[in-house]
Amino acid sequence: PHITRARGRDPEIDEYTPRLPPTDHWIQPHGEEGIIAEIDELLRREFCHIHRQQLASCRPAMLQLMLNGSSGLRRFHENVATLTRFNRPADRDVAGPVEAECADIARRLRAMRGDDDAKFDELARLLEELREDPTVTRAVMFTHFIPTYSYLRNRLEALPMFRSGVRLICAGPNDDDETLEGVNSRLEREEGFAVLLTTDRMSESVDLHAANCVINYDLPYNPQDLQQRIGRVDRIIQQADVIHV
Repeated sequence: PHITRARGRDPEIDEYTPRLPPTDHWIQPHGEEGIIAEIDELLRREFCHIHRQQLASCRPAMLQLMLNGSSGLRRFHENVATLTRFNRPADRDVAGPVEAECADIARRLRAMRGDDDAKFDELARLLEELREDPTVTRAVMFTHFIPTYSYLRNRLEALPMFRSGVRLICAGPNDDDETLEGVNSRLEREEGFAVLLTTDRMSESVDLHAANCVINYDLPYNPQDLQQRIGRVDRIIQQADVIHV
């Protein structure tokens, strides 16, 4: 069977806010492909697929989990349960040789790349570009993973643009429902460009029409979840001329 779905239109003028074609940003590797493949194979062999998704989302955050050993990896698995409606199999105990292997690979990659993060550098460049774009009002940045959210919050708060007038609003997994419900009002009060950093906890049943730009720092496994993210800003009451994805 087929299902035909129509995008929401204004009931009075039968129009909707056009979306600009999504922009992809490709990050070139810098010689670490071999170690990344080694990490991916280790995660495939010893852990859940969700750990491999975290590696793809944010390499530095995944390396820190690996350096933290079994406790860090188990804690990550427990936190993921707060962001997903799918049940994940429990991790095995990674103490012993596997834990040592995790730490060894993570240290080798950190020694090779240090604190360099090409993906975050590209994000910082993109934010400066959006800041200068007159068609962008405010931006909402989504990630699925709590470690990625924590990493981005620390890195973004240190950027010069957020220390010189641009507002960074963070809505994390530990915020209560009342706080999250007031996020759109906080965005509306910002006169200039502002950025909301959040997780997929806000990707459903939340109105964020004060923004007209969605940044997907990582991509959900389910394409419908991606549409849910975009739907937070693609509202009937959206006042912007275009929506950026």
